[in-house]
Amino acid sequence: MLKALKKLMILSITTLSVVNSAIAGDYLKIKSSVSRAKVYYKKRDGGFIHKSYLANKRNRVFRVVERKQNVDVCNGKDIVLIDKIGWVCSGIFESVDHVPDGYVVYGQQKRPVQVKPKTKVREKRKKSLVESARYESLRKLVGMSQVQHVKPDNPQLVVLSKNYTNRIMCKGQMQKVIHNKDHLIEIEYDDHNIFIKAPKNKMLQFLSDLVIKCDDNIYQLNTAYDSALPGQQVVLDVPEKQNINVKKYAQEIKKISALDFEVKVSRLLKMAYLNEYPGFWIVKDRFNRTGDMTLLREINTNVDKIHIYDFVLSGHDEQKALEFVKKFVVEVGIKYIATGLVKGEDSLRVLLVAQEVYHAG
Repeated sequence: MLKALKKLMILSITTLSVVNSAIAGDYLKIKSSVSRAKVYYKKRDGGFIHKSYLANKRNRVFRVVERKQNVDVCNGKDIVLIDKIGWVCSGIFESVDHVPDGYVVYGQQKRPVQVKPKTKVREKRKKSLVESARYESLRKLVGMSQVQHVKPDNPQLVVLSKNYTNRIMCKGQMQKVIHNKDHLIEIEYDDHNIFIKAPKNKMLQFLSDLVIKCDDNIYQLNTAYDSALPGQQVVLDVPEKQNINVKKYAQEIKKISALDFEVKVSRLLKMAYLNEYPGFWIVKDRFNRTGDMTLLREINTNVDKIHIYDFVLSGHDEQKALEFVKKFVVEVGIKYIATGLVKGEDSLRVLLVAQEVYHAG
């Protein structure tokens, strides 16, 4: 009799242990009176920390993975580990022995798979590749020189930075700027400059248009904005046929000519360095390369037959630059006046001031 009693007690303890290790049916649903419950994360030391909330949505049951008793965060009650969610206090649940009709088990509902036609996927991929190739070619075209030139009366594509401020320079008088306000582009301008910044809420690459009236010339810019480029500088070139007639600027030319020679040369050098070209300057792009030295442009200032030659040298070898300038003056047959050197990040800008005309092909 005693042995039978001990055997019954052992069986009762085992049965109690099984009940405490899980909830009937291993499925739970949130009580209708509960709107949401806290979800906890189990720490390494065995404690629990609150991390999120579980909302009470209809027609949803949860599967129990594990259960722990007498937990402090649940005011001494049990806490259960819900599949694909986390630890939740058991007091907000009620047990179910099966999944009711119309209910789904959280984490097991299957979402319909939308099969896209292969042709559309291919077209989208092809379009993406074409756009990538187009913008890559634009980057190569623009390079990292940060200076682009635009001529009047012909639509021209320029690539500007999306993340930095861009500058458009008018060699004469800035008269009007027209742009699409729907694109929310930030534009500020004065008598000689336009400063442009693209909006942050636009996609990485997008197109816009800009029409500028500068010194009675119309410039139409089709602008592309690219996040891979630094701030760009765009120069609005003045037609040479207009530059030949300098009567319009006679007073301004006379005023500069009347300055002391050293002051005059210093002012012309500064204007060339800042790329602030007045309307009476004739600027001719050259891009003639000799070794590490490249002649970017020749400028006829129309002031006392003074010309400025704008070079760039790879590296920072000033002695090499001065030797090249000396040889250039002799070969071309011009009168040397002065040289200005400006160090860049990995290059040296060389501004040669001379008299007489450089007849380049």
